[in-house]
Parts: sequence; C-alpha cells; structure tokens
Amino acid sequence: MTKEEREKRKDQRARNIVNNEVYACISCLIGLLNEEDRMAIWLSDQESENEVCEHWIVSSWLGEHLENRGEVVHQIGSLEVWGRATTGQAIYMDGVILSIVNHLFYHTEEGI
Repeated sequence: MTKEEREKRKDQRARNIVNNEVYACISCLIGLLNEEDRMAIWLSDQESENEVCEHWIVSSWLGEHLENRGEVVHQIGSLEVWGRATTGQAIYMDGVILSIVNHLFYHTEEGI
C-alpha cells in the first residue's frame, strides 16, 4: 500500500467516525442560553486550557475518547457535549480526531 493510499484510508476512517459519532452543532443554542445566564453554572464549571470555539453533541463513545485526550466534554442532561477547541475546518481533520484514528487503527498516539 502506498503512502497516498494509507493517507486516504486514514482520512476515510476519520470521516466515518465523525459521520457516525458527531450528531449536531449546538453552539448557537449554548450562546443563547449563556446570554440568559442559564448556562453560567455549566460554563463556569469548565476547567480547561482549551478555549472552546464550538459545541457539538457527540456519542458517549466519542466523548470518552475526546475526554481521554484532554478535550472539554460535559454532560447536559443525557447529552454528551464536546467543547471543540478548533474551528474553520472539517471536524474529521482535527488533530484530536486523527489521534483517535491512529490509536484505534494504527496503535500510535500521533495527531497529525
């Protein structure tokens, strides 16, 4: 298998994880609730070095993998919400998603 084929396969695996485990962006909802101070307790409870740019509902499986890699993940009711620290690119391209792919399929911890 060529390097190009390996990268294409890795890319497809990352896309599959995102397509199956990332459900919806709720950044606007979190923003509205924050304006009304309804999320103040939840938001002030976050202790992380990562600045959150977006909020996404994810599966509990992905939430656990993200949390294990230092990502902000909180539960709101029965929902797992990932505080994504990047923006402006497809989620499957995020270093943390590539790190999960590398861990699951290639037994390494490299992100990119």
